[in-house]
Parts: sequence; structure tokens; C-alpha cells
Amino acid sequence: MGDGKPKTIARPRRSTRLNNARPEGFGLHAALTTFTPASSLLHSPEKCKMPVLYAFASSLLLAANQLDSDYVTPIEMTEPKNERQARASSEAQEWLTAEEIELKTIYKMGTFKIVDLPPGVVPLPSRFTYKIKQDKNGAIDKLKARLVARGDMQTEDEYSTMFAPTALFTAIRTIISIATQEKMSLKHWDITGAFMTADIDTDIYMDLPPGYHLPPGKTIRLRKSLYGLQQSPGLFHDSLEAWLIGYGFKPINKDGTIFKLVRGQEHIILSLFVDDSLCATNSEALYQSFLSDLQAKYDLSNQGDLNFYLGVAVDHNVSTGITTLSQEQFVETMLQ
Repeated sequence: MGDGKPKTIARPRRSTRLNNARPEGFGLHAALTTFTPASSLLHSPEKCKMPVLYAFASSLLLAANQLDSDYVTPIEMTEPKNERQARASSEAQEWLTAEEIELKTIYKMGTFKIVDLPPGVVPLPSRFTYKIKQDKNGAIDKLKARLVARGDMQTEDEYSTMFAPTALFTAIRTIISIATQEKMSLKHWDITGAFMTADIDTDIYMDLPPGYHLPPGKTIRLRKSLYGLQQSPGLFHDSLEAWLIGYGFKPINKDGTIFKLVRGQEHIILSLFVDDSLCATNSEALYQSFLSDLQAKYDLSNQGDLNFYLGVAVDHNVSTGITTLSQEQFVETMLQ
């Protein structure tokens, strides 16, 4: 990544013959791990542990001799490293559209205000970053441009907090295990423009990114935190955590990434990975009520039933009590 070359994404073309020719036992390869049992986490988070088999489909059962030459035919698309590369790419119009969508979104959210540049103030530079979003099968989902501030040029007196804690993968697998044992539903949502939902904690002035201009003497004053700022992750997490606790969730770990809501016999277990959340619930009514209230505060992307989370495909069958975790897409990419 440090060579300055654009990242290449391969768009896989799958043969229908190969889709049905998976290795024997694919999806059933099991790894032994330890999970906190459901009763422990739901009622009293003790140190009692139990072994649970979970399906781990990202094994090297997908060996090279299981692949045919027509299994993956790469079509190159590159992620631009800067605005110049985006303008010069064959997808220039698509990247420009993504930039415009991003600017309209953050302006609509009240993230910044155009003001006179105060005397002696040097605004922070900003830029776009570019990302090719893929679905669980490796197909291109959309092209995303994100406006980021050059937080690396901030001085220490401009921020006090820097980090947002993230749930450990062992905790995430524990929640999935609990949902499997207790026949709970697994849900997934994320917050659109998450960092821009938190109020900024100091005056920060910023220039528009290259290619966009303001009238002479004008600049942007941020009203909300923005991606790239040193304090943005921490400000967003503190804001969301405060809302969840005010709603009735109780944090059940020290870093504030796992929460529990109990209403009589109904409950929700929620994990946070910055702006991505996995929820396990035994009550669709309670979950939908919570989701509706959350949507009144944040712009949510409701993913519905969990099927793909943090690069892992999840096949959760409530009726059979079987959950399979797969990283097939990752393994295929490694074997290309």
C-alpha cells in the first residue's frame, strides 16, 4: 500500500458449474472455540465458559486444485488514491457523482457552515478518499467518496479524545453463539455519516477539497465532527453510548461496546464496531420499536437480518439452531 499505486479490485465472474462444485464438507468445517454461555451474558456475566462448535468456512479446503481457470476472471477496477487519479480514471464520472452525493449529504446534515475566514486562521486542508464497496459475493455494490479533514495537521490543543472502542471478534462470535443457542434473531444496522452526527468540541475551520472553491475570503467552519479529525471517532462513540444508556441499555463490558436492553422477558444484546452494529433479540416487536426510536436520532441504514458483517458472511437459521460463518470471498481473493 505504501508504493502509491492504486488498489486493484477484482470483480469475480463465477461459472455456474463451479458454484455447485464446492469441496466436500465445505461450510461444515468446524473450529473449537470457547464462548460465554447465553445464561451468563444475559443474566450475570460470570467467567463460566463452555466449548461451542461454530462453522468456519474460510479453511484451505478451497485449495488451488479445487478451482478451475474460469472460476474467477478478474476485471480490474482501481481505487483512486487522490482526486487527480479519480479524474483520470475510466470511472471519472461515477467518482464525481459520488463526490457530489457526499457533499450534498454532509451539507444537509448541517456539518459545516460557510463563514468569513477569521484573521490569522489557517484552515485545515481536506480531501476525498475513494472506496469500492463490495457485497458478500465480491460483486461491486457502489462507488463511495468520503470527504475527510487532514487531521494529521491538527495541533494537540484542537482535540482531547481520539479513539472509539470497537467490539472484539470474540465478543461478536459470543453474541452469535448466544443467538444460535437461544434461537434469537440476528439483526444488522449501521449509521450513515456517523461521525457527522456528533457536535464538534472546538472551532475548526477547513478548506474545500481540490476542485471545489469558495468565494475569496470565505471558508468552512465545522459544526459537526468530520471523518479525518482526530477527535471524531471518540465524539461519535460518546454520543451514541449516551443515547443508548438513556434509552435503557446497560453496558456489560468496560469499553462500552456491548450493551443489553431488558424489558420483562424481552431483550436485545447489541455490539458496536464504530458505526456498525450487530443485534441479537428474542422479540421482533421490541427490536422494531428500538429501531424506530434510533432512526429518529440517526440516519440508519437498516440491513435487516444479519447475513454479512465485517467481512464475514453469516448464515443464521433460527429454526434449526445452526449458524455458519464464512469467509469464502476472502479465501478466493487470496488464491487468485
